Amino acid sequence: TGRAGPPGIGVHQPAAVARRNKRKAFSNDEMAAISEGCDMFKDTSRLWKQIKEWAGPRLAGRSTVDIKDKHRNMRKAGLL
Repeated sequence: TGRAGPPGIGVHQPAAVARRNKRKAFSNDEMAAISEGCDMFKDTSRLWKQIKEWAGPRLAGRSTVDIKDKHRNMRKAGLL
């Protein structure tokens, strides 16, 4: 159609979306870190940031939003 640019990036797909990291399933260790962190920091502000900092390398590849979303999904599944 005469458009220049990298393949796979269309008019309705911004470049940032096309470069997203591939999803990676949470390990049992990561889920345990989230559960333990929620128990430790449940009455504090900035819960997800504190859990990420406390867990260190156990949650190194995850953002605070990833942690929040996983916690929500674990709660919905009855794992917490």
